[in-house]
Parts: sequence; structure tokens; C-alpha cells
Amino acid sequence: MFFPASLLIQIRQLIWVIKDGEFTIRELAEKVIELTGSGSKLNIQPLPDDDLKQCKPDIGLAQEELGWEPKIALDEGLPRTIEYFEEYLKGEG
Repeated sequence: MFFPASLLIQIRQLIWVIKDGEFTIRELAEKVIELTGSGSKLNIQPLPDDDLKQCKPDIGLAQEELGWEPKIALDEGLPRTIEYFEEYLKGEG
């Protein structure tokens, strides 16, 4: 689901749209590499001093302001997303 930029600008806060709770970007990247069969290697760099080290996603704002909540878990949605983009990219060539 897509929301108009004007609506998101009015809210002016970070909105979590994650169903599965907490996971790191590294974990997500590793999962994408595994599911796509990619030979990509992660290039891990030190985090900036002001980086948010850990946070607990709360979809309450998305539910309240957008009337939306995730219905598909990452383990189901990620393969579907990869399949979508594989098909999309085939049409580009």
C-alpha cells in the first residue's frame, strides 16, 4: 500500500511498518542474499557515533495515523517481493 507524500509529511515522524518485530539491517541483508542466491558480500562499516543502535519497532503510529497494519510476515513477504522484482526486471530486458 502506498500513501500520498503529503500525508506522510504531515505526520513528520518515523513510521514503522514491520510486522515481525526487531531484526538488524545485517540480518535482513543476509536473508536477501540467501533467498536470491546472490554472491554479494556485505561490507560492514563502523556505525556513526549518533547511530540509533537498537530500537523496538512500534506500528501503533501506522495503525493510528494511516489506518494500516502489516498482515504478511517477513519470511512470507520477502520471497514474494524478490519474485515480483525478478519478474519485473525480466520485462525490462
